[in-house]
Amino acid sequence: MTENKRNKPLTLSELKSYGMALLTRREYGAHELLTKLQSKAEGDDAEQVLHWLQEQKLQSDQRYAEMLLRSKSARGQGPQRIRQEMQQKRLNGDAINLAFENYEGDWFEQAVNTYRKKFSATAITDPKERAKRQRFMLYRGYTSDQISHALAHGHEECTNF
Repeated sequence: MTENKRNKPLTLSELKSYGMALLTRREYGAHELLTKLQSKAEGDDAEQVLHWLQEQKLQSDQRYAEMLLRSKSARGQGPQRIRQEMQQKRLNGDAINLAFENYEGDWFEQAVNTYRKKFSATAITDPKERAKRQRFMLYRGYTSDQISHALAHGHEECTNF
């Protein structure tokens, strides 16, 4: 009996409440939220609720992209990796571009900080070690210019003991 109740689609009002409850916990991209709403809805109710949430300014891909950019950059990820993740989450290209335009951080400085955090005071001893560090920074999503800058300036503070 309880299994039928779980599988029963939500009414439009219940679906709105469910959508708002999800958005009170964290930001969602439109595609991700639509997928969650569709799991509880029937027909095109999920699309209607999503549009309603967007009209009420409760869901915004722009706001979600900015939040994702701030949180991922704070974790030391570079612009290429963050952009790729945003595209995988099916965010609108305009929202992605606007989030990067509004970003106030310095990617070169962040690359140096990420490099220092990982490799602290150890100097590069051979080409293999340099390649290893470059691969790490590439994996993190930094551009080749940002990586070169990090390798060049990553040990400046460390040598002034």
